[in-house]
Amino acid sequence: MRDRRAGRCLISCAVLLFVACTTTIEPPATPSDPVAVYLLDHGRTPSLVLPVDDAGGEPGMLRYAYGDWRWYALEQKSSGQGVAALLWPTRGALGREAIPGPPGEAAVRAGVEVPIETLHPVLVGAAEVAALAARLDALFESEIDTLVEAPGSGLSFVHHPEPYTFLHSSNRAVAGWLRELGCRVRGTALWSSWRVAPAPAGAPDPSATMPPGRGDPPPPAPQETR
Repeated sequence: MRDRRAGRCLISCAVLLFVACTTTIEPPATPSDPVAVYLLDHGRTPSLVLPVDDAGGEPGMLRYAYGDWRWYALEQKSSGQGVAALLWPTRGALGREAIPGPPGEAAVRAGVEVPIETLHPVLVGAAEVAALAARLDALFESEIDTLVEAPGSGLSFVHHPEPYTFLHSSNRAVAGWLRELGCRVRGTALWSSWRVAPAPAGAPDPSATMPPGRGDPPPPAPQETR
């Protein structure tokens, strides 16, 4: 009996720890002109994919991530560097990758070469997406003279003005971007453990087909039979 109780206690503690570490994203209930963005969980760190139009006006996507400069941009992944990034402020890095369109889950999976443990589509307003993409793009371009290619992540990195700290990490930066998109974020976002709350009844489904230019192309219209 004692062994069973101890087992139940351990299971309960594990469940509570998992719940405490999980960050829950609540998308806006009624986004205006809804589009899907994609939160990618890579295991220990996340990235966020936004639908955008390229310079020629063609639909595409940009993947953004934030992290420690030496660890992510320079790919100096020693244990000492990892400890340093956790214990005191270090230089922050903003990563960006262009992904060919049209925007949609299939294109994200095909275009992102690093492993994706979980892909979370999140439905938000088009105006908020455009504003966040413009802000991040302007920040990236303002530091373009610091550009470094990081083949291990598939991202190009530039300096970020905010230092990387335990309380301003890759996970918490992405949580902040989701808030800019009108999402409510519940949890500490200290670890890369994410959950997207179910959409309210009657809300659009982010995994469903989006209108033309806002997601995967719609299926062809059924042919009339004669």
